[in-house]
Amino acid sequence: MDGDHTGGDEGQSDRVDTPTGSGAKKKRVLTRRELLRNAAKARIARMVAPKRKRTDLEVPDFIKEQWSKGTQAKEELAAALQDANWDKAKFVDIVEKTILNKNSVKLTKDEGWYSEQEMKSELGWAPQRIAGAKAFCLKMKEKLTRTNMYDNVVEYWVTVRERGSVEQLHEAQERTSSTNKADAPVAIAADAFDKVNAYKSIKLLNDHIAKLEQEYDLLQEEVAKGETSFNLSHLIKCPDMKDKPFMEKKDEPETGDRSEKPRTNKRKEVGSTEDKAPQPKKKAKNEKKHKKDKKNKKHSIVVGNLLMLQRSGPGLRRFVEEVAEGVLNSVATSQIVPCAVAIRTAKSVIAEVPQAAESSIGALGRCDERNPERDVHKLTHKFKLSLPIPLTNIPVGDKQIPILRMSDWAQFILNMNLWHTLCGLEKRNEMRAARIWKCFWERYKVIHPNHPVYEQGIPLERTCALLLHGDEGRSLKKSPILCVSTHSILGYGLSTAQPAEKNKDLAMKLNYEQPTWTTRFLLSVMPRHIYEDDDGENLDAFQDLMGSLAQDMRRLSDEGLLGLDNKRYYFVVLNIMGDWPWMLKAGCLARTFHNAAKRATSRARPKGICHQCLADTDGYPWEDWANNHPRWMDTINCDSPFLRRPALLDLLHDESQGPMFFSWDLFHAWHLGAGKSFLASAVAILANSVLFDGNRDERLQAVSSAYSSWCKANRQNPTLKSFTMTNLSWIGNTFPAGTWSKGATTTCILKWFVSECQGRYNEVIQDELLMTVYKSARSMNEFLHGVYSYELWIPSAVASELAGKGMYFLKKFGKAVKLAVRASKLFFIQLPNYHRLQHIFLELHNQAQKGPHALNPLAWATQSDEDYIGRPSRISRRVDPRTTVERTLQRSLEAAYAKYVSAGRIVPEKAG
Repeated sequence: MDGDHTGGDEGQSDRVDTPTGSGAKKKRVLTRRELLRNAAKARIARMVAPKRKRTDLEVPDFIKEQWSKGTQAKEELAAALQDANWDKAKFVDIVEKTILNKNSVKLTKDEGWYSEQEMKSELGWAPQRIAGAKAFCLKMKEKLTRTNMYDNVVEYWVTVRERGSVEQLHEAQERTSSTNKADAPVAIAADAFDKVNAYKSIKLLNDHIAKLEQEYDLLQEEVAKGETSFNLSHLIKCPDMKDKPFMEKKDEPETGDRSEKPRTNKRKEVGSTEDKAPQPKKKAKNEKKHKKDKKNKKHSIVVGNLLMLQRSGPGLRRFVEEVAEGVLNSVATSQIVPCAVAIRTAKSVIAEVPQAAESSIGALGRCDERNPERDVHKLTHKFKLSLPIPLTNIPVGDKQIPILRMSDWAQFILNMNLWHTLCGLEKRNEMRAARIWKCFWERYKVIHPNHPVYEQGIPLERTCALLLHGDEGRSLKKSPILCVSTHSILGYGLSTAQPAEKNKDLAMKLNYEQPTWTTRFLLSVMPRHIYEDDDGENLDAFQDLMGSLAQDMRRLSDEGLLGLDNKRYYFVVLNIMGDWPWMLKAGCLARTFHNAAKRATSRARPKGICHQCLADTDGYPWEDWANNHPRWMDTINCDSPFLRRPALLDLLHDESQGPMFFSWDLFHAWHLGAGKSFLASAVAILANSVLFDGNRDERLQAVSSAYSSWCKANRQNPTLKSFTMTNLSWIGNTFPAGTWSKGATTTCILKWFVSECQGRYNEVIQDELLMTVYKSARSMNEFLHGVYSYELWIPSAVASELAGKGMYFLKKFGKAVKLAVRASKLFFIQLPNYHRLQHIFLELHNQAQKGPHALNPLAWATQSDEDYIGRPSRISRRVDPRTTVERTLQRSLEAAYAKYVSAGRIVPEKAG
């Protein structure tokens, strides 16, 4: 209803009326500065207007009083709002400080030349004051001292008394209290003359600033008339332009690389800064920080920055084309900005730069805001701003959803000559890639000789080993959304691994470094409401999805794909990885952690907690920590744990080891599992030990202080800053469990606990329980340090030693449990996660006995995958809930495209 708007100053300030009579004069078109000033006045008018319902929006009385003083006061308030960048809180603060400090000072001083004797006899000053006056005057001897021309007596210029009055312009809001001045004479302050001069100079400075502003406006108008060009890359790279909102003042002048020769023209005569020598670009103090991707700002920031850089003249066409392409790239590949905001951004640019309507940004501006996702994704596809992975619809339950097939990902990798990235090579090297994959399969055969890949007769040097990961992320309104992805078992390494492990010609590195958008391949997302009603018989949307994915990936291992070199390449899934709930659902498991007894007095027959063995069934206790060969080890892979055959078993795998196809995850077993409860009990025991005094709260506070000091000394910044009974879950008659949610916090607490006990060993050794816990924690810390020091393969001797440290951790943990029970203390609850750790330790030991190398358990840990799952999950929170699956996959491909380009793996193509 824009055409019917007739009321309000703000609505009319932007409109120029058309005269109806022949003799009527045309209204002067307001300048941009005047329009902004009018807009500021209109907003202040709304601020000071009475509020009947929203009293919380009322402004202070001094603003209303100032507004009512007249035109000049309104102009000052409008200027203050603009200076605050339209921020209401800053505006109020500026006005308050201006009013409170705006006082008219009138000073009257009684001064004169006095000798030392006259100061004593006439002024009646004490010797101490006379000495102070002399010392002050001697500091400025030429001005404040003289020799009397008649009797050559030294005289001093002193202030006998200083009287003053302050004219308060706003008494009601005055915060500075008035001070009573002493009746006795006072000495002249060191800066007294400077203050007086400052008071006299204020008006001159204000007048000078106003003249400078007028000259600046004239210069800007003169510069705008000239011919200039614009380098889009500077806009994208310059942090000042990307990060600062429109109209915000910059802290430093913009710098950039201007390789063009300076132009000589008449503007040099009026002081144009365009022809100044280029300033060197300052090197960032923290390069890693500047390499991180920054989130996209609001569309008004983008528009504002573009308009500030807009120029006229013959160079405008090139400016429009480059800006159009840059804005379309940035908004199309964004996962934060909604598509509707991108469309409004484009429309705003077109409104200010009409020539942009004929460019790609004009196409974006013509998209329909009623269905922005559809039109914007069509546009990104047209301008090739997305990875060329097609969406394929499959039936799941009673619905149809799109997926990204692994075969399409594989074809994309081969078509783009990215096969070398699957084994962690920076540059294309077919021979080296072939040697790496051949060596991998030779080592893998030693520990898994019965894997059917060796019977396929396929070229192993062109066979990629994949891992399939699944987990639930958080979608809109915290509803779960399933995300399934794959990645190569080889990658670009682990940052903590020894450098010697990375530099070998046949280095087989873990897949942890590099952006996860470029190392993981998203296959599907599916909101829980699609599969939460599965009954396993008539309706099973979850297994339908797994079946479609497995069928496609099985073709990759059986038939392979043809590369650009007319050679066939194959992809084989080695294992399914993820947390325990995902394993339960994907594997249709009957034996799982849900079956663990909830009470010590439970009489129900045990059903088993492990899908790989019969632990926690009759005759096979799972809490056997002291034995290096627990009874349940003889039952591994001997009894099927599946309620029905899961669809993922259609993948190529060793049928004799079907349960082990679903691997253990060290990250969830320790960092987010057993480690939390173990360390929560360890901290509680440390607080209760002889090392600290006081009640429970005082002891925890002392432990927290020691923890904080250690973190500061070792440059650790964990999310958990201190220990409380709440975050330890040490309340009442309960076992401490630990409530933190970050795996890095577990690692930090473990290192600190070991360091604290080592530093106070003579005291720790006096407490048997604390000493046992310390030995257990130290062994686990050494195990983790060891596995994080190697890449994919660990030498057998080292692997056997690390497995021994893990087993020693469990032995001491079992002893600590017994000591706590004997002392009737609720510490160290036994969780099924300890059984998972025991499997990891024993499997590492068994592999070390088979050959010269053992697989690092970190190959199946999910730290990086957890990071990756969060990315499409966040995207799903910003799309239409009715088309969550399709839009999330589309945006994920666009986000991945941006990362592939920034990593230099693909070169952007121009739209045809």
